[in-house]
Amino acid sequence: MGRRTAIPLYQDRHVAFVESACSHPNRDKGLASLLQVGTGARVDTIGHVHADWFVFKRAKGSERPPLYLKIPAQDDCRKGTDTSPCGECNRADHDGYQPKTPAGAGREILIDDTWTNPVTGDREDFPLRDMVEDYFGLDGTHAPDGVQYGNKMIAGNGMSNGQLNTWVRDVGASAEISAELREDWLRQHIDIDPDRDTPQIMDFGTDERGNEIPDIITHDLRATYCTHLMRNDVSRDKAINKTGHKTPDSMNPYISFANDEINQSEETMFY
Repeated sequence: MGRRTAIPLYQDRHVAFVESACSHPNRDKGLASLLQVGTGARVDTIGHVHADWFVFKRAKGSERPPLYLKIPAQDDCRKGTDTSPCGECNRADHDGYQPKTPAGAGREILIDDTWTNPVTGDREDFPLRDMVEDYFGLDGTHAPDGVQYGNKMIAGNGMSNGQLNTWVRDVGASAEISAELREDWLRQHIDIDPDRDTPQIMDFGTDERGNEIPDIITHDLRATYCTHLMRNDVSRDKAINKTGHKTPDSMNPYISFANDEINQSEETMFY
């Protein structure tokens, strides 16, 4: 059982987190964090993501064919130095990478270069596509010129689930997301069990720059992605094709989160 349920970032914290991931001095941390909040992929998928999972598609009349993250139904585990299953694969009793549910297999997620800013409502540049192309040095018929690095996996040979959790909190700290406000938001949406051995909400102190470290787990970023779909009125039937959920009803909690944000925003205008 996980430490707690996933709770998405509130609108302004979502924007701050994206900006921090884009400008973070550590390319591995920035790319991994932005990829998760920009695709909603689960933590184990981000840890295993490989350069050949990204595919360009022909688009008639388009000068820049769209780029997709195509999540395979199965793949060799290439985390580490060989293709033997990593710790996460072993714990899931898999011989290699497999998505958590059959619904997640084979789905294609657009790596877009624009997004709807949840605070302003404006369509703005979103640098995830440029970062992916550059970081992985994508090549092929439709690939751009001038890509630089040619990594096959994030951090060279992938990363563990625990490592990515640490990274997203580091990005959150760099975004100056208040740990106190984050805790308040969590307490609004979590039923606290006082008898649990591990607290559901944790105090991580400050980083080496003195920034508060907010309580963010990787699944919060997936929840943020799902909530953002609901903010933008994406139908539940279409949303689950991107998120890998089994049924449209799985999106109902994210509709509630989106509605809560709207209600709170409206209340600020009552006075």
